[in-house]
Amino acid sequence: MQKREDGLTPMPVLMIIDAMSERIGGLPQLRFSRAVSCFHGGTVEYYCPASDSRLEVECLAVVEKNPAFVARLRGEFERVSQEFLDSLPRIEGKGCRELALLYRDYCLRYREACDLGEPFVFMIKESLERRLLQLLKGKGVLNPVGLLQALSSPMEPSFIARQEAGLLRIAVEFGGGWPANPAALRALELHAQEFSWVEFDYGVRLLSAEDFGARLGELLARVPDAAGELRRLGERERNAREAVAAAEREAGLDGFEKALFKASRDAAFIMDLKKERFTKSHVWFRALCAALGRTAGVDAKLVAYALPGEWEELAAMTLEFKAELEARSRGSVFESVAGVTRLLPEAEAQRVLEEFPKAAVSREVRGKCACDGSAVGRVRVITGAHGVGEMRDGEVLVSIMTTPGFVPAMRKAAAIVTDEGGVTCHAAIVSRELGIPCIVGTGNATRALKTGRVVEVNADEGRVTVLEGGGVDGVC
Repeated sequence: MQKREDGLTPMPVLMIIDAMSERIGGLPQLRFSRAVSCFHGGTVEYYCPASDSRLEVECLAVVEKNPAFVARLRGEFERVSQEFLDSLPRIEGKGCRELALLYRDYCLRYREACDLGEPFVFMIKESLERRLLQLLKGKGVLNPVGLLQALSSPMEPSFIARQEAGLLRIAVEFGGGWPANPAALRALELHAQEFSWVEFDYGVRLLSAEDFGARLGELLARVPDAAGELRRLGERERNAREAVAAAEREAGLDGFEKALFKASRDAAFIMDLKKERFTKSHVWFRALCAALGRTAGVDAKLVAYALPGEWEELAAMTLEFKAELEARSRGSVFESVAGVTRLLPEAEAQRVLEEFPKAAVSREVRGKCACDGSAVGRVRVITGAHGVGEMRDGEVLVSIMTTPGFVPAMRKAAAIVTDEGGVTCHAAIVSRELGIPCIVGTGNATRALKTGRVVEVNADEGRVTVLEGGGVDGVC
């Protein structure tokens, strides 16, 4: 079972599951035999049969047979995802039927692009990580986890790092007097045009020039030497290449082993690029849903509960179809088999969900070190990017996973702990860029830890300890 909370609606995320039920990484022999997606209260839970766990092994076997497969997938995804973005037309001035056709076409193009992006690398991220860690341990290196991080992290800066570099350039050029400088304000407007989407993900918010102005003020307070920090970011790719070469020498890797680690870096790059390009497409999609909502006389959020094949119903928007979308928004279950997704009737949905038992919650919180270090702080459980405003400086961020919308909370965190992910996931990459202790892949942190408890996060050991007497109002 996988779970996410972000105010999600079925479209377009259901297209990822739909694609994975037909093929993974463009390989029709690799696919979910069946997948069930349950949407309720802005939360989505995914279920698939236990037998489909074989896909991790089968996807890893593809990489071990030909590590260059991931590099080929990366090249194809870079091309197809850019073509997808370039194909998104202007929305203004179109009628309801034209908008409904755009809705259908967007979902189908999204499905095509995502097949080359997330599914395959998602399936290999943990199994490949375990394989590589085992490889390093077998070579007797002193710090296998540290070498794994160095060898598996993408050399290219993430879009989060590129956005911060843009703010640093403004800080270097205009300094502390930027609020009174019209040229600096114009620079912030251009920065917002380029990066307004970075925290949007599936629809949290777009950032304005004023938002980036506030971030610039925080940056100048946090980083006394903006020019030095900008140089450091500029040298990151070169330093990363040198770190990889040094780690390869230290571990004594042969050509095939180097290729396996490159596959891991390419997989991490694909995940970051997928976030960037799909998030940009989500901004367009929300605008499309808003336009459809206005022309059809319904709430824009309801629009995204329609399946692509229901575009004609969207265009007509009868009272009956509107009522159907409203019912889906209160709770809906979809089943994807062989690339075909259907809405399950209520009785069948209940029966299907009973086939997937809920996992028991362990009191022990352990995971994998994504960025070393330790910290003590009060827990702040945030299960969706809509809750980042609750985060306070010095708290321990606990989440199912992180997305670009979590970055403001991540910057405030003393440490980060997630249920999901490996050393190349979003939380791992960003925590290393920020230098914040991070544990990923605990499986149960959001259920075992409560907001307000004081915990010690020992990322080196992958362990979270609740400190006695450290809760709020006597709760510990």
